[in-house]
Amino acid sequence: MLVHTFSRLGLTKEMEELVKRGRKKLGQIDMLALDLANYYYSRQTYDRALDEYLIYIIEHPHQEKLVTDRVLLMSDDPENHLLKEKKLVSSLENNHVIINKLLAGYYFKTSR
Repeated sequence: MLVHTFSRLGLTKEMEELVKRGRKKLGQIDMLALDLANYYYSRQTYDRALDEYLIYIIEHPHQEKLVTDRVLLMSDDPENHLLKEKKLVSSLENNHVIINKLLAGYYFKTSR
C-alpha cells in the first residue's frame, strides 16, 4: 500500500529514502523488500528489482519459489541476461545456498 501510494504520487525517491531509513532504524534489512521488488519489476527496472528480491530471498528462504519464478520471468529478456547473471554471481560470495539454486535455475532456463 505504501509503495503504491508513493509511486502513484510520483514520489519514488522519497519512498526509497523512507524505506532506507526504516530499515536502518528498525534493523530489518528486508523491510518492504518484496513490495519494492515487485514495484521495480513492474517498471522493468530489473537491476533494482533483483537487488530487492535477493534481499528478500535471503531473509525468507521459504519463499524460494515465488522469487525464483519472478527472476526467471525476468530472464526472458535477452538484453538483461548479463546484468542478471552478474548480480546473481556476485551474490554467491555470501555463500547462501538459496542463491546457488536461483543461479542454477537461471542457467538452466537461459541454456548457459
